[in-house]
Amino acid sequence: MRELNKAMEWLNQYHSKEPRLGLSRVRALASLVGNPELKVPVIHIAGTNGKGSTVTYLSNMLQMAGLKVGVFSSPYIVQYEEQFLINNQPISSDKLTAYVKKYQQVFAENADHENIKGLTEFELITVLAYDYFASEAVDVVIMEVGLGGKEDSTNICQSVLTGITTIGLDHVDILGHSLAAVAEQKAGIIKSEVPLVTGRIEPEALAVIERIASMNHTRPVEFQKDYYAEYLDTDTEGTKFDCTTQQGQTVQYHIPLIGKHQVDNAAMAIQLFEVYAEMANLSYDSEIIQKGLDQVKWPARMEVISKQPLVILDGAHNPHAMERLIENMTTIYQDYHINLLFTCIRTKDIQTMIQDFDRIHPATMTVTTFSHENTFTVEELESYATKSMCVESDWQSYLAEYFGRNHQANEVLLVTGSLYYLSQVRPYIEKLNKN
Repeated sequence: MRELNKAMEWLNQYHSKEPRLGLSRVRALASLVGNPELKVPVIHIAGTNGKGSTVTYLSNMLQMAGLKVGVFSSPYIVQYEEQFLINNQPISSDKLTAYVKKYQQVFAENADHENIKGLTEFELITVLAYDYFASEAVDVVIMEVGLGGKEDSTNICQSVLTGITTIGLDHVDILGHSLAAVAEQKAGIIKSEVPLVTGRIEPEALAVIERIASMNHTRPVEFQKDYYAEYLDTDTEGTKFDCTTQQGQTVQYHIPLIGKHQVDNAAMAIQLFEVYAEMANLSYDSEIIQKGLDQVKWPARMEVISKQPLVILDGAHNPHAMERLIENMTTIYQDYHINLLFTCIRTKDIQTMIQDFDRIHPATMTVTTFSHENTFTVEELESYATKSMCVESDWQSYLAEYFGRNHQANEVLLVTGSLYYLSQVRPYIEKLNKN
């Protein structure tokens, strides 16, 4: 454990408070370790929301088809190692430590290398991920874009298949203040003559993606045009939907995640799977697809973390995700007495998010702060709070007190906001459940 802590300390010194986009530094580092990003087939997934669950659905289907699948995604919810998965298993602490030591040596031997100066932690772990997956000889890697796409460090690969899930306004100071501008950045992952699948995307943004795809001599396989999904029903066990892929067959599927938006993500993953299966000559049927969907667990996305009392975690951290959350709460939980615990980081539009929560008519709403370099102070939260809201400086005490009370059968606590916050809340609630 001490060795891992030392490794984490070394990595953390490269942590950047603000993103530094651009590919020159990450390409320089990759070249120093033999360009591992070129040694594995890569499926590259971008999008404002929906990336994580789409990647998880796709990974499980590919595993059910017999493949060894690497997945790189961020941020982590439970442990740092879960950013590097092979067949759903995180890299071991010992292996992660060994890889960090390797990169410490690379940095020591190339201290005067101008192109790796200013390298960020995310750029470093991107190369580490490619290196790990190549060394472990995985059959395919699914890389989730960190921010944007065009200048995101994951984009040093030569992908064999790309996907863009959704386009919404997030990180506008970096990616642009219009859907078209954001789409331009996301579409930067499109490669010449490489197949592309798109999710539910607004016409303004889709037009940009289609233009860039055309320039790259590829045509997107588009949602509700080339493949289709129809939401059927949701209960506490998950969601049912019909899916018709480009191949033309309509099949009813079930996913263990809650929410209408999960239908879009699952359908896109099914279409990505079928495109890749055709490319890689994989044999499959709808049963393999359903088995893959059945295996999916996705922390902090409409996740029922406790049943008594009923507690839901959802990482809605931008306007696009907020719309999906509000839709789910006003349909699935419309007859429930909703208590709300919320916080976010400074890069988000907290005022608009607070106003949006009025649409789910929470019985109580509490905003809080948490341990993070970009968190709001209690004083700042008080300036945003409305008369009907409470400001809580200690979210642990709030949850401990909530779990100690009796609750009605139709009462639910929704804990939402920053994924960084939920990564702290989740283990705490699991501890309360055990007690």
